[in-house]
Amino acid sequence: MQKLNRENVNTKEYWNGLYKDSFGGGWLQRSDFSQYLYPKIAEVYFPGLKIIEIGGGDGTDINLLTNIFPVLEIWNLDLSDVAINRGKGAYPHITQVCHDIMKPVTDIKTKFNILFCQEVVVK
Repeated sequence: MQKLNRENVNTKEYWNGLYKDSFGGGWLQRSDFSQYLYPKIAEVYFPGLKIIEIGGGDGTDINLLTNIFPVLEIWNLDLSDVAINRGKGAYPHITQVCHDIMKPVTDIKTKFNILFCQEVVVK
């Protein structure tokens, strides 16, 4: 695995490199916290939620909600086009958007009830 330059943490190159080198291991695996938090929040606010995760990689964590509540409208937004493309293949029921959160979002008109953002690094 190549050593990634943390000075470039807010770049597409950094996150594409991380997903290409590390996907499926280390901290990129679904966390125990996510396994319990996401379903519990959906349980409280269900039904009819529109949920977006910012910095959700390929959408693995947010997909937990669709396993429990398949009628939710779920979106995933991440900087890495590698992660988003992987997510489009793995989770076609989730709307996947590649976007840099440090820039304004002008092309998403949907209003969301819940926004998840965990393990996102902003420098």
